[in-house]
Amino acid sequence: MSNPTSQHSPPSRAPAAVVREVIPENEKVPFKEKLAYGFGGLAGGIDAHAEKFILNPIFVVTCGISPAIMSACAVILSVWSGVCDMIMGYLSDKTRTRWGRRKPYMFAGAFLMAAWGPVLFLFDQSWPTSWIIAWMVGASAVALVFFAIWNIPYQCVLLECTTNSTERTNVATWRAYTGTLAGLGMSWLWWLTQRPIFNDVSGQPDVIRGAFWVFVGLGVIVLGFGLMPLFVKERTSVSSKNEPATELTLRENLKLTFQSRAFVILIVFTFLLMLATAVKGGLEFYTRLNYVFRGDTQLAATYTGIGGTLSTCIGLAGIPLFQYLANRYGKIFAVKVIMASGFLSSISTIVLYTPSYPFLSLIPSLLVVPGMNAIWVIIPSMKGDCVDEDLLLTGRRRSGSFESTFSWTLRLSVSLATLISGPLVVLVGYDANLKGALQPEPVIQNMRIVLAIAPALIMGLAIWIIHKYPLTSQRIAEMKSELDQRRAIEANPTA
Repeated sequence: MSNPTSQHSPPSRAPAAVVREVIPENEKVPFKEKLAYGFGGLAGGIDAHAEKFILNPIFVVTCGISPAIMSACAVILSVWSGVCDMIMGYLSDKTRTRWGRRKPYMFAGAFLMAAWGPVLFLFDQSWPTSWIIAWMVGASAVALVFFAIWNIPYQCVLLECTTNSTERTNVATWRAYTGTLAGLGMSWLWWLTQRPIFNDVSGQPDVIRGAFWVFVGLGVIVLGFGLMPLFVKERTSVSSKNEPATELTLRENLKLTFQSRAFVILIVFTFLLMLATAVKGGLEFYTRLNYVFRGDTQLAATYTGIGGTLSTCIGLAGIPLFQYLANRYGKIFAVKVIMASGFLSSISTIVLYTPSYPFLSLIPSLLVVPGMNAIWVIIPSMKGDCVDEDLLLTGRRRSGSFESTFSWTLRLSVSLATLISGPLVVLVGYDANLKGALQPEPVIQNMRIVLAIAPALIMGLAIWIIHKYPLTSQRIAEMKSELDQRRAIEANPTA
């Protein structure tokens, strides 16, 4: 068995041919477990992404907080989230209970996530801006702790529910389906908070009160679906009793994780993907509101809901397509196709964003949504391949360490993208003090140009990076054969 602190030797590049794997019956995950894991994704998607659809409308448009300040807060929270994820991954890898490594944490985390969501909106709009910012950061920091307790073990379940790489892709597909359905509801959150039932005593919309009660309802959903992954069985290709007896420190664990060349490339690629997505998303909100909808927040909210509904339908159709491409032509090929669609989506905004035909502004998002949904089928499966390679080289199954490291870099990517996109909006002249009033025309035109060019350049760089990913289908088949041989020896050591 290799020394756990040894360097990972990068495998040689495999030929272009794709090795198509037949899944043995004993490596298939039962349908009910796939469904249970998928519904867990619905809970995670709601808890992780609900705020994304509501923070800018509440804190920027309603409360008048600068986009640059929001970006700075996002970076602070990302660093904190990274600390939470790292600790949680380390702890869950070390945990040994009669219910397994992950399930006790998921059980507690589901209740904590559900109860805390509405707390973010327990503030008064009359407070000083500094108080509102402090409340938002503090409440979000606690929410990230609770989310890490549930999410890191949940992500590890995918890596440990089967020893088969292709079957991991199939399991991840179910999470993508439910995550897409979650996006359908999330896209209507802003609209829901403006319903007359939440109006104040003067009859005016009270979106803060509306957000509180909407998140109360979401908490019930998060709790119900967040408990369902407890029914997924944990399986590993090498039993934990044969892992090296010496425990790694948190620092040693992190160092060993970053020695995986494939994992580092996957992290860099994901960073670029999220950078492009977040820059596009941040600029897209302000550009559509001010250029396409001419400052009409209710019309913008309605189209956001319509776009979310259409995206859900198209996204659901795209998941099996990219699942087929990944299984038939390889995961790297499928990822390149997805990034190419993102490039086209960004460039097309310069033509399709027009106030004369506002429905055309939906097309750029619809171009990219099938791939952006499917990417979260493929990337988790690629993480599982990295864990298998690490297991082969170190004898340790460190799913939590890989997952927490990946989760931290993912959040850091989003935060850095927000840190860039927020000042970009301010740099082109956006004035948050207008509080929903139409921005000057030169500012709007500058936002349009940056929206079309910046994400496209980042997507192009991501395509180049993923081309260097070493775990081809042939290499994955070789690793699986070696791990199966090791498992057979463990099962019958006297043979």
